[in-house]
Amino acid sequence: VAGTIAPLNGNDGMYRVYDYAVTLIAAAPHEPSEAAWHAAIASATSFTALTVGVAATKAGLHVVAERVYAVASSSAVGDGEYALYTCARAQALHLSGRSDQAIETVQEMVDRCGDSQDPGVRMLVSSAQILQGAVHREAGRTSAAVACFNTAKDRLETVAFGDDVDEH
Repeated sequence: VAGTIAPLNGNDGMYRVYDYAVTLIAAAPHEPSEAAWHAAIASATSFTALTVGVAATKAGLHVVAERVYAVASSSAVGDGEYALYTCARAQALHLSGRSDQAIETVQEMVDRCGDSQDPGVRMLVSSAQILQGAVHREAGRTSAAVACFNTAKDRLETVAFGDDVDEH
């Protein structure tokens, strides 16, 4: 099922969405059924999970998005994929009202990927820490929020300027 929601992979490495699929989806009178979402989660791979998760988020189904991102992050290949899906999962957790779990999820990402020198991973970790800070701020935990924001800022500065960042 996830493959029918995601673009189709051609032999040339390009992706195609066939006209009939676009027309069929545009003419659909309603969102996919709950059974279809469960099937999409069950069959999701790290490749198709982003498409399924974005579709669930657009439909306001943050619990479904969180589950598919959880599946994808657990089967991710490398820190880049893991950070992408874990960041998306933390956002979905927050949007579904499970902010404490979002904070824990971000911390797991920081523990695993926080020392990565890959700029893309560092940016994803920083983005997740900004979310973590916002969640702390919403809960009235100002000092925890400031610590998250400062750590994210420091990490982003090293992405932009390397380790030779002047202290402000």
